[in-house]
This record gives sequence, C-alpha cells and structure tokens, in this order.
Amino acid sequence: GGNIAPEVEQHLQDYEKIQQRINLMRFGAIPVLAGSSHEKMSLGTGVKQAHQSLTREDLSAYEEEIQALEAQKQQVWQQLRRYDPVLAGQVQVEHLHWEQIQQLIEEPTTALLSFYTTKEDTYIFALFKDRKTQVLTCERQGLGKLQDWILDNWFRPYVRTNSKWKDKMGDFLQELAERLQLEKLVGQYLEGIEELIIVPHLALHQIPFAALPMKADGRGQKAEGKEEDKAGGRGQEAGGKEEDKAEKEERIVIDQTRGLAFNSKSSKSSPTKHVTKITYLGDRFRIRLIPSCQILHYCHQRPPIEGQQMGIVEDATEDLPFTNFECETLAQIYQVPSEQRLQGRKATVKSYQKLAQQVQILHSSHHAKSNPFQPLESQLSLGDGSLTLGQLLTPSWRMPNLSEVFACACEVNFTVTEITDDLLTLATGFLCAGARSVVSTQWSVEDLPSALLAIFYYKNRESGMSRSQALQQGQIKLRKLTGEDFTQNYQAQLNSHLLQKLEEVNTAKQQAQAEGDQKYSS
Repeated sequence: GGNIAPEVEQHLQDYEKIQQRINLMRFGAIPVLAGSSHEKMSLGTGVKQAHQSLTREDLSAYEEEIQALEAQKQQVWQQLRRYDPVLAGQVQVEHLHWEQIQQLIEEPTTALLSFYTTKEDTYIFALFKDRKTQVLTCERQGLGKLQDWILDNWFRPYVRTNSKWKDKMGDFLQELAERLQLEKLVGQYLEGIEELIIVPHLALHQIPFAALPMKADGRGQKAEGKEEDKAGGRGQEAGGKEEDKAEKEERIVIDQTRGLAFNSKSSKSSPTKHVTKITYLGDRFRIRLIPSCQILHYCHQRPPIEGQQMGIVEDATEDLPFTNFECETLAQIYQVPSEQRLQGRKATVKSYQKLAQQVQILHSSHHAKSNPFQPLESQLSLGDGSLTLGQLLTPSWRMPNLSEVFACACEVNFTVTEITDDLLTLATGFLCAGARSVVSTQWSVEDLPSALLAIFYYKNRESGMSRSQALQQGQIKLRKLTGEDFTQNYQAQLNSHLLQKLEEVNTAKQQAQAEGDQKYSS
C-alpha cells in the first residue's frame, strides 16, 4: 500500500458514497412511486419494471436526481484530481474529446496514429496538428483475424519457446506490416511527417512498431534485429565479423539477459546472421509509443521540470557484467555523484524510492520481469527484493520531479491487455507515478547490446537530440554496428572491464573460502 493524505482519503470516501447512491437508484431498491411511497423494489425486480410504475413527472424527477448526483460526483473527482491525478485516473477514466487529442500533437510534422479493432476490421485514425483527420480501414482484420493471430503467433511463442519466436520474428513482422497496409498508410497519409505518436489497441501493444519492415523484399529473409532486442525496436549483435580474430585472444564469453523470465526454455541468442538491407518504420520516422491518449494528456498537463540530475540503479543482483561498463560510462557523462549511484546490493527498494524522488533522470539497469497474467505482480529485481507494479501505483511512490526514466531491463513494457485495453506494465507505472517519459523494453533483452544502446542514447541526448530522435539514432547505430567498428571502439574497454570483474569475483571467492576455513578451524 501507501500512505494516503487525509484530504485525499476523504474525497475517495465521498466519491464512493455518491457512486453507491447512484448504483442504488439505478439498479437497487428504489421506491415504486406510482404505488405506495413506502413500497420498495428488490434488485432482482429490475429497473424497467419499476419505471413502468412511475408517472412521467416522477420519472423526470428521478432522472434529475441521478443527474444531480453525477454532477456532485464529478465535483468530488475534480477535487481528488487536484490532490492526486493518478488516484483520480484509477477511480474514473477521463474521456477526451477529439479536439483535446489533437492538442496533444505539438508539431505539424508529427502524426498521432490510434488503432482500434472491431469484430470485423481494424481502423487506423491518423490525427494531425493542422490537417484533417484521416482513417485507414484494414478490412477483414478484426478481433479474430488480427488480434487472435497476434496472440497465437507472437505472444504465445514468446512465452513458450523463445527461440522459435526469434526465428519467426522477421516473417511475422513482415506479414503484420502487410495486414496493417503499412505502405499505403505511409504513402497516402503521412507525407511530410517525421514523428509518429502511436496508440496501439489490445495485442498491438506488444508490437515493436519501429521494427515493422517497409519493403516487401524483406519477406522470407532473416530481418536484421531478429537476434537482438531493444526498447521498442531491435539491434544487431556486435562482434560477429571478428570471431576468427577474437578466438586467438583470451576472451570471456557471457550469455546473459536482463530478465527473470517466467518461461526460460531458451534464453540464448541465435548466432549472428547476415544483415539484410531492409528499411524499417523506425528508420523513416521517430516513434513514440503511448499506452493511451489519456496518459499522454496526463503527461502533457504536468509542469515543466528544471534540472538534469541523473540517478543510476545498477546491477542490483550483481550478475550483469556489461551493466557496470554501461553505468560507469553514463556516470562520467552526467557527472553522477556516488550517493546518486546505487550499485549492487545497495540498490534496495527503499533507497530506490528515495533516489527516484530526488533526481530528474533515472537510469534503471538491472533485472526485471513481466507477469502478463497477474500484471500488478510485474517487478523490478532490486538488492533486497522486488518493486512490483502494484507498489509503483500507490501514493507513496509518486515522483513529481522525474522527467525521464530509462528502464534498461527486460519486459518493462510487456503485458497482455483485455477488452478494456488497460495497459498494466511497469513502464505505464512509471508514467503514472510522475515520469514525463519512459524508455523501455518489450521483451527479454541481452546485456551487451542493451548497454551499448543506453550509451548511444545518452550521448545523443547530450548532443541536443529529442528523446525519440536519440532512441531512433541509437537503434540505427546499434543495428549497423559492424564487428570491425565494435573491435576498434569497444572491444579493448570491454575486455579490460570483464577481466577486472573476473578478478573481483575471484578475490571475493577466495575471501569467502578463507573465512569459511577459519570458521570451521576455530
């Protein structure tokens, strides 16, 4: 739980009492006004039968009373929203008008794409700052034909056998691009557009839109990025072309992801494959994925934040060797003081909470796992336990001064959505807690490419790029990174770093063994 301020608690109670009164009048025991004023109707009798006993005047008065209660409830909700907009959003969804959504589009070169699937078709609504709204209909791509197909060919293979999911990723994304008529969408509706704000629907929340191929020649080929996994995109595993040369050197080979997967039949990366020349949606556009227009509206209403202090949460379980290299690089770029860098077991739940409420930028690099079947139990793995999504949504975890979170961990933005389309992920939790922006992952990610992407991203941010541009260019750079480039720019630093970590592990092992021997000899 979390402590709720007394005034917020009072508003919650008032809201609940009014809603109970409304429910009672609509569905519960209400007077049958045409008969005895003391006669009551049971719940099972039904409102329709009660209305048959009401005169027109009585029915009008009855409806007016309900409307008055609804107005009173909205006043209470507005008061609650002033104190705690997250709680207000949890008790009642704010419906946005078309004009309000259009106001969320800040630039004429930005388009908002909102997907919606019915029983028969899928619609793509393209909204612009200063253009007429366009609608593309993907005929015969309804709930069964499209949404169930995504669950059967994307979600379930990922959960059951990760290796088969990777092997079929390129073909799946190519077919999805065709089903969504991507070429037509881009060619006919997105002329002059440079950035996309994408609002998925249902199973489309799982899709890395940046990785959708834009050319048909990618079908049947192994799409680049199939081997690796990036925040909302994909990356090519580095070092593949230099394998023969590297075999002559002393090397430390580590296969490690940043997840604690609920199914881990195969967590190993596929061998590096030939990079094909395919253009992706993420090459053509900067992309921002949002859970809903309501959350985007909520983020837009927050006041601007001054300051760029970074806090780092680093390898809380002390088993991600490349994470230390990543975070040391970032600490140097942003001059992060030691007290704002939680390393290893020092990254406790309590210290994480304290740090997140102090800094403007939070780089969170460690294990995490999604629980799509019990999403509130999705968790970040910290030094003394876990931080769950349920905790993150409580009032004690508000982070009003947090501008940006880079959650460099597995499955931070992965879940299954029901028909209500509530996206309960750790990424959404950070947004609700106060963050203006979250860079996150959609599946289980590898340690080394994750580290490189984070470094590329922050260097791009330092050069003045926006968040979406920094991520786009970082993904492109990682995907195009050759073995030769990797060897020249990173191999020596990483080898030195890994050898140092190995020495630390051996020293700790020897110390523990010596302490054990002394204990048993005394």
